[in-house]
Parts: sequence; C-alpha cells; structure tokens
Amino acid sequence: MPTRAFDSIDAIISVLRTAGLTVVDGPAEIGDYQAMVFVGYDGNPEGDWKALDGDQDWAAIGNRSRDERFDVICAALAPYDETIKSGRDAVKALLATVETTLRANLSLGFDSPYVAGVIPRELFYEDGAARHVFLVRVMTRV
Repeated sequence: MPTRAFDSIDAIISVLRTAGLTVVDGPAEIGDYQAMVFVGYDGNPEGDWKALDGDQDWAAIGNRSRDERFDVICAALAPYDETIKSGRDAVKALLATVETTLRANLSLGFDSPYVAGVIPRELFYEDGAARHVFLVRVMTRV
C-alpha cells in the first residue's frame, strides 16, 4: 500500500456523515447552502482546490515501512442571516462536532499505528456565511 491518504478521505467522510453532519466530498456546486462540512476542499471556489498535502519517510534504515503524515484540507461552512456572530457560532458548533467525532475515532478503523486529529486554521466571512478552514492531520505507517 503506497499511501493511506485516499482511504482516509473516504473514512473521514463516512465517520462525519455517521455523526449526522452534511458532508460534501471535495468541491461541488451546492447552490443554496446550509451548514455543511467539505472534506478535501477548503470551500473557496476561487482557490486552487487542493485536497491534501503530505509526505513520507523511511521508518528506519533497513525497514521497508514508511512513516506517513498528511493533512486533508477541509472546511466548515455555516450561513447566517442576522449577525456575523450567529455564523461564527454555527461554524464553531460544526467544528466542535468534527473534532469530537474524530477524537472518538482516532484510528478511523485503520490498523495501528494510525491517528487523525483536527487542526483549526482560518476563519472567513463571505456572502452571508462563515467558513472555517481546518485540517485533518493523519499520522500513520505504511
């Protein structure tokens, strides 16, 4: 197995949907949007649509295993009507659900060693929505 990245994206989507979140796999036309989480996309249609960034290194000299670390780029998006704070609070709640869900499923069902966790990044306000870009950082061995 050269990487666990592709299967990890699928596992992240699955576990977040199981938690009851509306999850979008990568960039998609969403039209009238609701509170949702993008996996493999930062939610910026003007951006570069980067889904993942990672690297590998040998676990030890003479060992065929490699340590792998990658970040799946994600975003939580929540529209607001009244105030920016209502959008910020809604996106905060989405991110809290993502983090709680991943903390309860650190291995996402993969063999050890494997751990996935949330790294908050940037918060944007645009077009009546709050958008919080975050990473799901995975460290594993292949």
